[in-house]
Amino acid sequence: RPPRSTLFPYTTLFRSGVINLRGAIVPVLDMRIRFGLPVVERDKNAVTIIVAINERNFGIVVDNVSDVVSIGADQIQPVPDMGAVIDTRYLRGLVRQDDRMVLLLDIEKLMKPDDMESLNAALPAAADVVA
Repeated sequence: RPPRSTLFPYTTLFRSGVINLRGAIVPVLDMRIRFGLPVVERDKNAVTIIVAINERNFGIVVDNVSDVVSIGADQIQPVPDMGAVIDTRYLRGLVRQDDRMVLLLDIEKLMKPDDMESLNAALPAAADVVA
């Protein structure tokens, strides 16, 4: 079981904090911790991406962003079977973009129902920290 966060005592550690986004308290998740990668000092390339899951905003800290593109639903192809080389359960699909292929992460699958409930329970206390 992952270690507990000190800011969010009822949630796992991959919640790294909260931000105030236009008056709304938004929890921030660290994807390195979520994927079991070593925690590293954030450098100037690290960014927080805002995503919506079930009409709720979350910040997701990533190491860097190389490009932002618009993708239509008709461009998304099914994830191919990659055998044991890549765990595809968190992937939504594959998109061919110019001369490269981009794997689309399914953010909703990263969040378990228990995670969502515990975050919602912890947010009122986190709002006091931000205020």
